[in-house]
Amino acid sequence: MTTRDTQPNLDLSRRKLLAGAATAASVAQIRTVTGQSIHAAVPATAVPEDPTKRPGPLPGPLGKRSPFEHPVRKPSDISSRSPLQDLYGMITPSDLHFERHHAGIPAIDPARYELLIHGMVERPTIFNLADLLYKNGDVRHASLFIETAIGNAEFYGARQRKVQVSSILSLIEGEKINAVESQRGLLIRYSVVVTLLMIVLAILIVIIRQQVRKLKKAQQMITEAHAAQQLINEKLEEANKIKEEYIGYFFSLDSEFFVKLERLKRTLDQKISERKLEDIRFIVNNIQPKKEKEELLKSFDTVFLKIFPHFVTKFNSLFKEEDQIHLKENEPLNIDLRIFALIRMGISDNDKIAQILGYSVNTVYAYKTRIKNRSNIPNEEFEARIKSI
Repeated sequence: MTTRDTQPNLDLSRRKLLAGAATAASVAQIRTVTGQSIHAAVPATAVPEDPTKRPGPLPGPLGKRSPFEHPVRKPSDISSRSPLQDLYGMITPSDLHFERHHAGIPAIDPARYELLIHGMVERPTIFNLADLLYKNGDVRHASLFIETAIGNAEFYGARQRKVQVSSILSLIEGEKINAVESQRGLLIRYSVVVTLLMIVLAILIVIIRQQVRKLKKAQQMITEAHAAQQLINEKLEEANKIKEEYIGYFFSLDSEFFVKLERLKRTLDQKISERKLEDIRFIVNNIQPKKEKEELLKSFDTVFLKIFPHFVTKFNSLFKEEDQIHLKENEPLNIDLRIFALIRMGISDNDKIAQILGYSVNTVYAYKTRIKNRSNIPNEEFEARIKSI
């Protein structure tokens, strides 16, 4: 057998040494100031080589200090002193507070706790914790403690104690009932307020919806009025354009007429002063009203087509192809188109149309009837359609 086989396994690491030391130190001995020995348990902690690869312990009902922190108080027979040298900051943990006792730490059941005041007093009085809590307004905890005290009295068979404790139970229960009733009344008031608010909200919603409908109607009316106003503005612009064109046209025409009239007057005055009657007769015979009127109508046609360049095309769209009007070369308007051109200008009276064109009223009426009968729309709507071109 070799030496390696007979020797024990001495492969020790630093982690194993620390773990063994922590296990060995799981119970420590603490000496008090007076020399009394107290055994304090120190929990052993197994530290894995890689803590990130192993889950830690699950949380418990109470928090625990880190196993690597071991601050302890220095207890004596009558006190326990806080280890101020081992603390960080200014907050002392609850289990390290300084304590001083003259008869050890009493074990007091809160349900059976009583405070007796006697001696040099007018009337000795006993207070229990439930009574003090009740008078302080903490009915919930007072009821809890008094019920626990009654349960303890029944368990131990202390009838007198049960009677003493039960005297305040009726007061506590009455206060609980009053609190419940108060909460119930408060809840009812809240419910009434909420209901009223809901009713007011519903009324406001109805009013708002009515106002919204009114606003929509008003907006629609405004839109329609705007559209109508826009149409009126367009018609006014068209009327202004027609007025400007025709004012300029007739002003120029009248100027030419007055120039001709003035020239004729000077010529006649000269011939009269020279007593040349034959020349006067010749001048008068050369005046041709028919030709002048024809020139006037041609000028009207030119100005009208300048203002309404698509009049002929839109006029023919009201007829079938075979009934449409086809103009001759260098013919702006014929008699049919001229009649309805005057209607488009706002001259609808047959007498005025006949006077302007130099025809009889019957002739104008016959032309209008013949054109209307050939159109694709009813006769009573024809002139309205012409005015909308």
